[in-house]
Amino acid sequence: MEMERQRRYGHPFALVYLDLDNFKMVNDNYGHPVGDKALRAVVGYAKQHLRKVDVVARLGGDEFGLLLPETGYEGVRVALAKLHQGLRDEMLQNHWPVTFSTGVVVCEAVPSAVTDLVKLADDLMYAVKREGKDAIRYLVYEG
Repeated sequence: MEMERQRRYGHPFALVYLDLDNFKMVNDNYGHPVGDKALRAVVGYAKQHLRKVDVVARLGGDEFGLLLPETGYEGVRVALAKLHQGLRDEMLQNHWPVTFSTGVVVCEAVPSAVTDLVKLADDLMYAVKREGKDAIRYLVYEG
């Protein structure tokens, strides 16, 4: 829907691919109920600190997708800097060794398929992991 809205009105949106670093350690050391609690903490914090129109979705395992409509590069950069630090603080408060590797695609134009868009964000997230984890990498897609 956001891709169609962008095509029609030209308003940017951002797709975020968020992966929990070292999440397996939480499950292995504390058990799956604590791992589930950590996942719920991520969702709860994100929903509380993002706008009501933003979408938070679990993609599987310890990976989440965030969709931020009507959001350009500067807006998503500010929002994710706060979110990233807040999520790290949330993990530290619970003594969970979790950090976050994040890939962000800001769409000024729209790729031909949703799968292309998700792959771009996923590739950015994996680049963060290869470079040491716990960071955010951005791409502004202009077609």
